Amino acid sequence: MRRLVQRLGVALLAGMGSFGGVWLALRRAPVPRGAPDSEPDPASNDEANGGGETEGDQEDSPAPPRNSAEKVTLAVSLGVIILLIGAALFEQFGRSEPPGTLIEVELRVAEAVARDGFYYIPFEVSNAGTDPAQDVIVIFEVQQEGEMPEESSVTIPFLANSGSATGELVTTADPASAEITSRVATLILP
Repeated sequence: MRRLVQRLGVALLAGMGSFGGVWLALRRAPVPRGAPDSEPDPASNDEANGGGETEGDQEDSPAPPRNSAEKVTLAVSLGVIILLIGAALFEQFGRSEPPGTLIEVELRVAEAVARDGFYYIPFEVSNAGTDPAQDVIVIFEVQQEGEMPEESSVTIPFLANSGSATGELVTTADPASAEITSRVATLILP
């Protein structure tokens, strides 16, 4: 009965396609007792030794040792599983990004360029949080002594998590003598 179950399992795996074929190539097929290629088993209880064999009398033999292809396949499979578990744990516990959105504005006043009476000051708006943001409005205020503050705004349509956007603030005030501040006015969470 056990041999019939083994043969049925091998037949089912053979029908699985290439994976079943690989498994069959790696597995050692059982050798039937009494076959001309096999050696007689002294522990067997066949009729030549004086008794009929029943299913309960037959003990399971230990599994044959694994060949090198099976060992390599096992090692590669375990390596992939360990790699996936490690990546999942890193994503869950290893990231240092704060939850939500964290919008930061960086003005690079040292890189300002004067052209045709205007000053072009590069800036970068970045999202250091884990959630994206839409329609981010950043307001810039340029204050010179004795004058009304100059105010301008920029709208960033989409800012991905851990993403950034760059632009230039255009003003008539000299950034070396003016005080420039920036702040996030509004944003929408998608």
